Parts: sequence; C-alpha cells; structure tokens
Amino acid sequence: RTTDSSTGGGYGHTAPPPREPDPLDRAFAAVRPGDCLNVHDDGFGKWSKNAPIPVPCGWLTAYVRVTEVTDFDRCESGGGRTSWTHRNDDLTRTVLCLARQFRTGQCFLASAKDRLPNTANLMTIWDCNATKVPVRYNFIMRITSVGSGTVGNCGLDYSWETHGGRGTICAAVA
Repeated sequence: RTTDSSTGGGYGHTAPPPREPDPLDRAFAAVRPGDCLNVHDDGFGKWSKNAPIPVPCGWLTAYVRVTEVTDFDRCESGGGRTSWTHRNDDLTRTVLCLARQFRTGQCFLASAKDRLPNTANLMTIWDCNATKVPVRYNFIMRITSVGSGTVGNCGLDYSWETHGGRGTICAAVA
C-alpha cells in the first residue's frame, strides 16, 4: 500500500465525522434544578411530551419543577413527586426529579373506594370539563386550595398530602 499525502499520510482513509448528539439527549442534558417544565402524566402512564422544555415557573403550564438532575434514580415519589428517566444514546441515563406545581383550578385524576374519591394520581393534569377518564380512574378532581401543613383543613373537600408532608391540596369532584 502507498500513503496518500493529500489525506495526511494515512492509507487513503479518513476518520468518520463525529456523530451529532441526539436532540432528545441534548434536551435532557440542558435541564437544571429549579427549571420548570410543561410536562405531566397524561393519565395513561406516559409523559405528555417526549422532551423536557423549560418554561417560566410562573406560567400556568409550568406543571412541574425540577428538584434534581442525576444519573440514577434517587428521587422521592408520591404526593406530587416523581422522576423522569431518559436513556441516552451512549447508554448513560439522565434522571430528572420532579415536584408538581399545584394551582387552584387545575384538575387531576382519582380512583374510587366505596364510590368516593380515594387514590389520586397527582402528576396528572386533566381537562376539568372532560366527560371521559382513562379506565383505571373514576373521578376528575378540581383543586380548590393549595396550602402548607397537614391534611384535614379542607372542610367538605377531599385532601391529599403533598411534597413529603410539607403541603396539602384540597379538591372537589369536578
């Protein structure tokens, strides 16, 4: 074989161009703690968006706040907290720890026990005027107040503890 001086002395081979990072990998890598995202559970166990897109935290569509970004799932769950895991092209993971941003007037889905609302999926956002819900749910609940402290200050409304006991939401059947 002879070398080709026009390519720098190799054997006529050039290195392949570096691979462009996957847009989804880049979107997850760009998220920082404190960012708010307009994503929520769609009621069917999936996220409402494929990629996290930060929005101003004051927007009504800022449904979750990122509390931590890590490469393994050590996020708290339940009561409006969960994680969103993405497997990158290089097989590493990006895990976003999320806390729900509750607002009065928003609606979420709940299941029934003895024909009354019981277990809620606080990560869902649902149209308060919808006439249908996914099979595993029975109720659309409308948030009537968001507060701190313990469950039980909701009068006749139903209550759920949020964010590890640091908050409470009150809700009525929509």
